[in-house]
Amino acid sequence: MISRFFRVFFWAVLLSSVFSWIYLGIVSATARQAIIVLHRKKGDPDLVGPGDSRFFPGRIFPGRVELHPVDIGPRVLVVDYKKGLFQTEMLGLDESFYIRTRFRLRYNLKPENLPALFRKMEGLDWKSLDPYLQLRIADILNKRLAQIFPADNELPQVPRRLTDYLNGQAAEELRAAFSQDGVEIESLVVEAAYVPDAGRYAAILGGAQGILNQKLERIRRRDEALAKRDAESLTDEATYSRLETIGKLMIKYPALKDYLAIDRLGSDVKVMVFPYEKWFSGRQLAEEIEAPVAPRNGNGNRPGNFQNLTPP
Repeated sequence: MISRFFRVFFWAVLLSSVFSWIYLGIVSATARQAIIVLHRKKGDPDLVGPGDSRFFPGRIFPGRVELHPVDIGPRVLVVDYKKGLFQTEMLGLDESFYIRTRFRLRYNLKPENLPALFRKMEGLDWKSLDPYLQLRIADILNKRLAQIFPADNELPQVPRRLTDYLNGQAAEELRAAFSQDGVEIESLVVEAAYVPDAGRYAAILGGAQGILNQKLERIRRRDEALAKRDAESLTDEATYSRLETIGKLMIKYPALKDYLAIDRLGSDVKVMVFPYEKWFSGRQLAEEIEAPVAPRNGNGNRPGNFQNLTPP
């Protein structure tokens, strides 16, 4: 009876382990989803396409297999782009002197290109996909804007050129740029576009020298304040270190106090140090200093050779 129980128990544990292994090893993706399966020891990622299922036996071991699901689309990316005019940074102008645009990209991801695209993600994480696309789009727009706005004197024509580009050639240019990454752009919808006023910018350039002088003066004052703060900090540290050293020496050499007192006197003061402890005791010296003074007589003179020679 007992042996039969153990046989049943053994087969139950074995079958449950096999079923658990199969259940954990099967990876399934939904119709709008693809899953990148990253093997830590193998290195190359595998792909589970939309609506597919695959079995990965290594999933039973913790940490050996990682799943990175991603929505293949349709996806939406909001792009906020801005670029300063030629003298914006030099003169320290605000954001009203930036060319800005905002548009929405609707796109899909090709499942067969996902493993190669996944390798480009920072940290091998799909959270880096949007920042990656934003960076690529900003680079494309920077190159295009260099053609739309080649010089300051052409700023009045920039609003028309920028609008024509965003409503026409921009979508095709982005499709061509992202085709190798498996990013299929369906549409581009412009929400806003702003170009600084040409007259206002020309007026700012007319007073550019004064603005630069003010900026340089602010930089000079800031540098002076920083240098003064650093000098005071170094002085404080040196003073603290000196006082700490003197305190330790005075504990070891008490007579150092007299030396420091004399050392602080001016150069025009002559000082003679008499080492009285070497020849006299402190009590004998005190008695000699406190010797009695002879009283004055009736004429205001002291007895002996002392005379009052003060004129009347």
